[in-house]
Amino acid sequence: MNRLGLRFSLAELGGAFGDAGTLVPLLVALIAVNGLHPTPVLLLLGVAYIGSGLFFRLPISVQPLKAVSAIAIALGLSPEVISASGLLIGAILAIAALTGALGALSRLFPRAVVRGVQLGVGLLLLKVAYELVTGHTVSPVAPVPPPPLVQNLVLGLIAAGLLLLFLYSKPFRRVPASLAVLGFGLGIGLVSGLWEGPVLSGDMPALALPGWDALSIALVLLVVPQLPLTLGNAVFGAADTARMHFGEKANRVTHRNLLLSIAGMNLAAGVMGGMPLCHGSGGITAHHRLGARTGGATVMLGVLVLLLLASAVFWGTDVLRYLSLLPYPVLGVLLAFVGVQHGLLARKVTGTAEAAVAILVGVVTGLTGNLAAGFGSGIALYYLLRLAGINKGLRG
Repeated sequence: MNRLGLRFSLAELGGAFGDAGTLVPLLVALIAVNGLHPTPVLLLLGVAYIGSGLFFRLPISVQPLKAVSAIAIALGLSPEVISASGLLIGAILAIAALTGALGALSRLFPRAVVRGVQLGVGLLLLKVAYELVTGHTVSPVAPVPPPPLVQNLVLGLIAAGLLLLFLYSKPFRRVPASLAVLGFGLGIGLVSGLWEGPVLSGDMPALALPGWDALSIALVLLVVPQLPLTLGNAVFGAADTARMHFGEKANRVTHRNLLLSIAGMNLAAGVMGGMPLCHGSGGITAHHRLGARTGGATVMLGVLVLLLLASAVFWGTDVLRYLSLLPYPVLGVLLAFVGVQHGLLARKVTGTAEAAVAILVGVVTGLTGNLAAGFGSGIALYYLLRLAGINKGLRG
């Protein structure tokens, strides 16, 4: 492992949990609301974390496809349709990576637009953080009403205080801030009592390809909205973010490698009935800002996920019930910190024209909640400025 440059330390473990605010709510909802089978979901997630750490050798995040997850949860789509979306996205990205299409795609994402995507993702993370802290996002496995707003705000303020204390106070820096905050959240969850939820059984569903009906529904409802987000945030944005955080160490985090990695995860999800996955620029910032510096962080997280699955298979542990112990205001505070840090990446622009494109993408994304809309507006302004000859600082 040392030859791969991986470290296994408390700091790496703390950074590994930096993306929990994005992962946990979507994972639990897809299982509880949409009926995804927990065994392949956790199996694929654990293997993907380990594979990402070993190949990229950096803390490159693994997270649910956000547009697919959000639309599927909102519409109550079946596991077959969700699996079909993974199969289609995986196939499209694999073709793009293995043919000459990648070069053409890269021209759709000039640096100004990538910076705007980073700003937009930061704003979307802040929006989700607000919903988590104020109780607008309710755990789908909780049979009781959400806690009162005052209780949520108090939990959020305490979590925020702990985060700042362990990040910036010298006597406390030896303990990773994310572990301190998550430990506080788990303690509150244990005191409050376990929420009832679906029980994870140890059986594995039969492997099966989705039918044509599921594929056609997935293409229209899930794949078309997801692809611009995946290319902008999980490929071009992720590669740029990795270079900004890790410099030359990010030499393996190329557009082609990211495309192939995401394609492989989603083809597996489509066949196994797992959760569609991607890498994400916001998740990379989350891992980095909370202490992770090598792929050891995601390897450790993957091992923990597989141990969680093994405990369910062999000892009947109710995984979803334990995941639901984490109060959403605590996850929201972590997500808000990540959102601010990720949005600040957009500061690295050159010239007024590039700044204008980046701000437009971010503002449209923040107002509409739609990264594809922000991307489209940014591309339009980028080429209008170039046609008008106002292209100082506008790089491809």
